[in-house]
Amino acid sequence: MLKNAKIGVKLSVGFGILVVTVLVISVISFTAMLNIRDDVKFAFEIEYPKVIFIEDIVTHVNKVKASYCEIACVADTREKAEIRRVIDRHLDFVAERVRNLEDTLAPGRETELFRTFMQSRVSFRNSLDALNRLLDANDTEGFIAYLRSDFERNFDVYERDIEVLKDYLTEDLTRLGYRIADYVTASMTVVTTVIVIGLILAVIFAVMITRMITKSVTTCVNVANSLAEGQTNVQINVDSRDETGVLSAAMQNMVKAIKMMYDDAHYLAEESLAGKLKTRADIKRHKGDFAVIIKGINNLLDAIVTPITEVMGVMGKMSNKDLTARVTGNYNGDLDTFKEDINAAAKSLEESLIQVGMAVEQISAASNQISSGSQVLAEATSEQASSLEEISASLEEINSLTSGNADNAKSGLKLADMAVQAVDEGNAAMEKMNKAMEAILKSSQETGKIIKTIDEIAFQTNLLALNAAVEAAHAGDAGKGFAVVAEEVKNLALRSAEAAKNTNALIDESAKNSEMGARIVEQVTKSFMEMKEQFNKVKSIVNEISASSDEQASGVNQISTGVNDMNRVTQQNAANAEESASAAEQLNSQAAELKGMVSQYRLSQDAISPTSYSAPRNLNVTSERDRRQPAKQLPMNSPKKSYEVKPENVLPLDSMDDDDFDDFK
Repeated sequence: MLKNAKIGVKLSVGFGILVVTVLVISVISFTAMLNIRDDVKFAFEIEYPKVIFIEDIVTHVNKVKASYCEIACVADTREKAEIRRVIDRHLDFVAERVRNLEDTLAPGRETELFRTFMQSRVSFRNSLDALNRLLDANDTEGFIAYLRSDFERNFDVYERDIEVLKDYLTEDLTRLGYRIADYVTASMTVVTTVIVIGLILAVIFAVMITRMITKSVTTCVNVANSLAEGQTNVQINVDSRDETGVLSAAMQNMVKAIKMMYDDAHYLAEESLAGKLKTRADIKRHKGDFAVIIKGINNLLDAIVTPITEVMGVMGKMSNKDLTARVTGNYNGDLDTFKEDINAAAKSLEESLIQVGMAVEQISAASNQISSGSQVLAEATSEQASSLEEISASLEEINSLTSGNADNAKSGLKLADMAVQAVDEGNAAMEKMNKAMEAILKSSQETGKIIKTIDEIAFQTNLLALNAAVEAAHAGDAGKGFAVVAEEVKNLALRSAEAAKNTNALIDESAKNSEMGARIVEQVTKSFMEMKEQFNKVKSIVNEISASSDEQASGVNQISTGVNDMNRVTQQNAANAEESASAAEQLNSQAAELKGMVSQYRLSQDAISPTSYSAPRNLNVTSERDRRQPAKQLPMNSPKKSYEVKPENVLPLDSMDDDDFDDFK
């Protein structure tokens, strides 16, 4: 029903359910609160004051009874008159409370119980009148007898009847409280039920509306994320006519347009990879910026194909060993840079081959000199290697002795550390012992205080015993037994005082011994601290010896390592010198082969002419050493205008091997 409705209508339905639920809950709660208010008002304004009146009646009647009992023990006439005035005030208050109670009683059982109470109250009042007459007649014995007999019975009946009425009113108040509680429970149950039903309906409609709204939105978001991740094979089902349905339809059209653009771009890429560079996409299938993008791709292919075709022709000529071919078309931007790079590469390759041809002659002469020098270097290096082996053996022996000294120093350092640790442990133990002695001394002092307290208690007990003996003597024969007890208490106090005195003497002696022990512990602690300082000095000296030994061993080890490295390098130089001589011979033969390979390439006549040749801009013709020394003269049969080109600058043969020349065959 709500599927094709607008989003505003869907949200209005959901919030309407919540509003109706809140209104129903408010009406039920307000009605329940009014009923509860009436019941509570009735309980506290009508029922509860009745119980309070009865409590006041019982309290003041008990005070009347206590006052009459007090009169029986009083002989002064004025004091009796004062008590009777107090009794009259209590009785007046009780009479007022009885009238208040009578005014608030409801017809029925309450009135019947009140009548019974009023009958017992008449008897109680008669008893009070009888007591007053006995007091007026100063008949104390009759007053006490009547107070214990008739008055007591009438008072019990009076109290029983008022308690019955109180119990009934209390039960009625309790029933009213339970009724209020039951009504509150029922109201809470109804409100809870309405809340649960309203929440269930709200949740159901909220879930339905949320799914209706978010389903299409989520689908559109997923499609947008898929497009952002490059996935164009996505489908959108439009199943509603609300705003989300319109959004889904628009998203579907967008996906179709992007898919067509992707298909054309992919088609052009596949055709290009297949070598079909003349294939183009149909611009009429697209609209707006998508048509501009496809048109741009077509124009891009047109701009790239022409220079690539010309470059392919030039590269074909160069592959046939014609290094005079060049790219002559006019292009823009990077394509023009590409053209210049191809032409520069062809020109550099041509100039390099010219330099190679000129350097081959000098390579042959240099290889002969390298061969003879390498032989002399190999013989000298072998003699140097034998001397270094003898030095290395001596250094190894010194290194072993130094390492032994370092190990002994480390052992001494460990022993010093153990000694210092032992002194620290002894010092810690003495500190614990000192604390224990201080605790013993403190405990002795506290015990002495307790003994003094016991001594004072014994003294007070002795005084009490003496006072008791005096009182027993005053009592005569009736206090003889008490005098015996007082005598025993006195003896016990004397023995307690004697024992406290002896104990105090022992505690004083123990405190003196504890102080003496504390002084001894302090002396021993000072001795341990002096031992620790001496051991620390020994440890510092041994540590310096160990550090010096380690540095000496490290230095000797470094020297030995350096000599071994020199020995290894020297032997390697000898082997390299022999290999250099052999390589020089091979270089001479390879130079002849290289000259034959260069002659196979077609080079421009201007580049071949020595008078017109100039070194490349970025090529270093002479090294730093050559600039400091005069250049070697070419043979007499060389042209006058030619110049010397060092082989190591033209072609770095030291980083090339035989395989590098295979490309020129």
